Amino acid sequence: MIPKKGNKILVAGMPQSGSTLFCNILDLVLTDSGFGFDCHLYHETKMYKDVVNKEFLSQANPEDNILIKEHHYQEYLSEWADLILICKRDIRDCIASRRRRGKALFSKGKHLKQSFPTEFDGFRAWCNYLVDDCFIQWEDSLDYVFDYESFKNGSTNVVDDLNSLLGTRSDPDRIMNLVDNLDESTSKFGIRSKVTAGGKVGNWKSELSEGERRFIEEYCSEWIVE
Repeated sequence: MIPKKGNKILVAGMPQSGSTLFCNILDLVLTDSGFGFDCHLYHETKMYKDVVNKEFLSQANPEDNILIKEHHYQEYLSEWADLILICKRDIRDCIASRRRRGKALFSKGKHLKQSFPTEFDGFRAWCNYLVDDCFIQWEDSLDYVFDYESFKNGSTNVVDDLNSLLGTRSDPDRIMNLVDNLDESTSKFGIRSKVTAGGKVGNWKSELSEGERRFIEEYCSEWIVE
């Protein structure tokens, strides 16, 4: 059970893996249970709008409850957090959803924006980023994995999982009803603008080339869901 004060919670993992959805579920469970949390995105050095940095967190009141959302591994955050919760999804859907949002396959926070000999080299680098930086490097310190496909097919009750992990007692049906009715004005992390194609599972086919699909099947087979 987490105490009422001084909790440091991190949600990390693959971009477009349902991390914003998960953050909103987590925030609602905590709020429902009487926890007041400050919710922020993270950048290693910069601070702007709702984004905080290492200096901000190092100077925060030790009694403050803070929830941070990041994607790739940050050694500072791995040591800072009391709880680390990671999101994962079929890598093909992560990439397809990002493309539908009109976003390039690079990370500004990771400085993964260098020039590549070909567009396909950049694609391969992004696949490695999703798998290694956004999941594998967190494995030694993570406390929970939010599996997007398990959530969507109903085989995982995330609210029950969070109740067990946090010692909370939120009603799953009520929390999910609140999630379904969130909009940009009531969600602390935004939600609708980050959902593409209704968040469907296995909706990647029109966004990946044949060569990209073959590469993923050969080199990232454990990160796809059939």
